Amino acid sequence: MKRPYLPFFLVLLLLLAAAVWWALAVVLNEWIGVPGRIAAEAIALFVVLVLLVEILLRAIDLRRRAVNDERQLQALLGLYTALKPRAPLPMLRTAALSPDTALEYIRLIRQLRPETVLELGSGVSTVLAALQVRENGYGRVVAVEDDADWAKKTADDLAEHGVREWAEIRHAALAPAQVDGDTVDWYDPETLADIERIDMLLVDGPRDLEDRGNRRPGLTHLHERFSRDVVIVVDDGIRARWNNWVHAWAREHGFIVREPFLNEKRSMFLFRSSPHPTRRPADTTSRGG
Repeated sequence: MKRPYLPFFLVLLLLLAAAVWWALAVVLNEWIGVPGRIAAEAIALFVVLVLLVEILLRAIDLRRRAVNDERQLQALLGLYTALKPRAPLPMLRTAALSPDTALEYIRLIRQLRPETVLELGSGVSTVLAALQVRENGYGRVVAVEDDADWAKKTADDLAEHGVREWAEIRHAALAPAQVDGDTVDWYDPETLADIERIDMLLVDGPRDLEDRGNRRPGLTHLHERFSRDVVIVVDDGIRARWNNWVHAWAREHGFIVREPFLNEKRSMFLFRSSPHPTRRPADTTSRGG
């Protein structure tokens, strides 16, 4: 929506700034003569330079955003081309995976054919994973969600896309968990007690907007259940403390961290010992979740 009053407001602001500068120049000239006028001109020049730098930085940021938006659009088109969903996909970005990370996520599922995909946090990622698992004809997706309403929405989205049998949504209340000497809020471990082997893990929950490290148990508490060729996708690496902690954990436990493309949220891909784990045979017996 256009805002016709905005140019008028900017012109008015510039005129007001010019009037203020002119008044300042007159006062300084009256008080100290020529040096005052020079000082006023220096102030005006400084302000102009600051404004030019600000305009340049904003132009660079707009260009960066435009390039990123184009990348996300191309990735979204790639998702629709690869998965051919029968209904519109739920919204990506913001709290959900960005299209660039989501495209790499399903590429790995297609390539590695995991038996069990575990998602910490549910949503559009669960729909995408289920669509790809169905395409593989093998495996299952288990998604854990602490928000009951959101878990129901994800289940409804799975049904709408015809992949409800390939994915299971488990509602899990948050409970205190110990990690690195801290107490954090994480999923009730009983919800995952029956999962003995994890071939692919997506860490995108629980919510941790303040970067407190609530997602750390997803790696520390499940480590013993990771398969030899497990692949871990960690979202929101743009959060500094979380990013640093994941890198440190990976080094300690023999994982390689890959950020294979300039993705929007600095999502990280962790591989046990090689960036190219063993692919499962294509003729493995098919089964749903």
